[in-house]
Order: sequence, then structure tokens, then C-alpha cells
Amino acid sequence: LRTVLRDGVQNRGLIANPFSVATSIDDLILQRKVAEGYVSKIYGFHQELTKKFSIPDSGAIKIGYYSADFQEHATMYLMIEMLEAHSHGEFEWFAFNFGPQQEDGMRQRVRDAVDHFIDVRDFSDVQIAEKSRELGIDIAVDLKGYTGNARFGAFVHRCAPVQVSYLGYPGTTGAKCMDYIIADAVVAPEEYSQGYS
Repeated sequence: LRTVLRDGVQNRGLIANPFSVATSIDDLILQRKVAEGYVSKIYGFHQELTKKFSIPDSGAIKIGYYSADFQEHATMYLMIEMLEAHSHGEFEWFAFNFGPQQEDGMRQRVRDAVDHFIDVRDFSDVQIAEKSRELGIDIAVDLKGYTGNARFGAFVHRCAPVQVSYLGYPGTTGAKCMDYIIADAVVAPEEYSQGYS
């Protein structure tokens, strides 16, 4: 199946979900090609919306995390202590939830760790981006990428002047709307930078 997938992407222009390829084929260049093809095919008509907005020079920096996993989930087990350690002096923290309505102990810890917990389950991607801009989010952090229940279209519509991919999807998004990926030298060694857009 890997051979069929690789051949389809390389020779027949097959559009595949980047997550499926990233978990099946250990070839960063191919993964980047797949991600760029996917984002172009699915969201290409929105690429003009990737313009930047100016960051206001007043008040706390507003940072938003976007995920479907703000409950008992592996992603929260990996990052809950980081959320709880965040400084609240110069920063204002937002969690944009588009996951299930699941109130549990982990959800409560997330609520306690951030300044604002915003449920956007019923919002369209455009509405999530508009709500983010209305709230003045300076940095939007996508915790999903192309994994299950992702809402990548919100980032195509530009939630914030700076948009970052972190943790949930450590591969390239192949998208012009993502400005950075937060990763260390183990997850994304510098010599592999050609595999990232």
C-alpha cells in the first residue's frame, strides 16, 4: 500500500491526507509535497486570505490555543502542566474548543489554566477566524494540524497575525497561512528543514 500511495502522489497527482502519508511514509520531501497539494486542493481558493494583520502595541499579548482535545486526551496529558505554568502578567491565554462537550477533570484543569475558554463547536471555520480577530488574538496556536477533528480552515481564514503549528501534528502543513512550527531538534532537526514549508 505504501508503494501504491507513493506512486500515486509522485506520478499521478493523487491528493492524500497529509496525516495518512506522514504516518505511513518516512520521506519528508514527499510529505511536504502531499501537504502542499492537499492544502491547495482543499483550501486553495482561500489562499488570498493569508494576509497578515498588524499586532497592536498595547496591553497583554493574547495567545489562543485551538483544539478539539481540551479534555481527557493524549494532547492534554502532554501539555496541561505547561498550560498551568503560563505567566498571566504579560500574556492573556485563550482556549478555543471545537471538540466534544465533555466536562471532566482535564477539561476543568484547562479552564483553570487559561483566562478564557471559548466553545466554538458550532462555529464555521470562517466564524472561528472572525471571533479570533474580534477578540484581538495576537498569536494563534493550532494543536491539530491534519489530525482527527481538525479545523484547519480557520487558520486559512487567518485567526491571528501570527499563526503557529504545535504538538498535535509535528509535520509540515504545507500552508502559506502557517508562519511557524514549534518543534525541538528531535522532532524537527534543522537539517530536515527542507521538509517543512
